[in-house]
Amino acid sequence: MEPPSRDLSGFSEDGHPNWSPDGQRILFDSGEPVKNINRIYVVNGDGTGEQDLRIAGQYPAWAPDSQRFVYRGCDVTAIVAACGWPTPPRPCRGIRVST
Repeated sequence: MEPPSRDLSGFSEDGHPNWSPDGQRILFDSGEPVKNINRIYVVNGDGTGEQDLRIAGQYPAWAPDSQRFVYRGCDVTAIVAACGWPTPPRPCRGIRVST
């Protein structure tokens, strides 16, 4: 079986992986440092089915039910999008992930 592939034409940084409590999926954030914005992704535990959730944020963490998660939001309304330091923390948001 071939390992999952990913478009590597632009430099990106993946970080802050978080396994779901049921052990089936992993949340993580990924971004391009030049753009200073990260987005939340989910992938199956075996590396298949990677999905960009189209959410600007960092540090995703699963809820105990393995269906929802919280994350640190990013300010995409600023003139220069900011996600990370020195941006002050924003409230966590809960999101339901489809199965």
